[in-house]
Amino acid sequence: MLETRPVSGRSQDEPPATPSRVEEVLAQALARLGRSVGFDAARALAYDPDVLIPVSFTGTGSLLDWKHTVAACWNEQAQADVHKFADLAMSRQHVAVMTAGSAEARESPRWQNLILPDGFRHELRAVAVDDHGHCWGSVTAFRDGRRSFTDKDIAAAGRDLNLIAGRLSRAMVGGAATPQPATLPAFGSATPASCYPPQAPHQYLHRPRSPQSSL
Repeated sequence: MLETRPVSGRSQDEPPATPSRVEEVLAQALARLGRSVGFDAARALAYDPDVLIPVSFTGTGSLLDWKHTVAACWNEQAQADVHKFADLAMSRQHVAVMTAGSAEARESPRWQNLILPDGFRHELRAVAVDDHGHCWGSVTAFRDGRRSFTDKDIAAAGRDLNLIAGRLSRAMVGGAATPQPATLPAFGSATPASCYPPQAPHQYLHRPRSPQSSL
């Protein structure tokens, strides 16, 4: 299992993040999203907020699959696409939705290669950003059939994001990171080699757990 990477705000003598605790918070986030929004499948990831590299994840259904998760992370790092998590982290709302019939989805590698083959028709993407502007995690939810995500769903998801960011920061470093003068780094702002070292991207993810508890 990969050693958790250090993040801003933690002193050298503090213990490293506990993967089980981080995964527990991610599972709680999905359970809460399931109650407030509802979905057919979902995934949650935790990030090192200094570089927006994923360090842990959990999911439901096909989104718990290891290779599927690595492919999704590779899309965020290396491919041009719409509503990327780094862009959402710097936006005001932090939440976006898409449907299979939209022009954006037809041009999206994420949709064509990952979402449509799984049979999903609707996507909700959101990032957990704290009061200092640090992005600690993301959630992606999917629905099949005709039931698209609504403005009410967007608002419900948005209300949970700051809470999730705070709990992830405490699980990873014992408190929120200090403010940084620079803007958040974009997932695609560095080459894949610098974002993911030669070992391969999956080595930055802890083994997944299924969501079982609630906030």
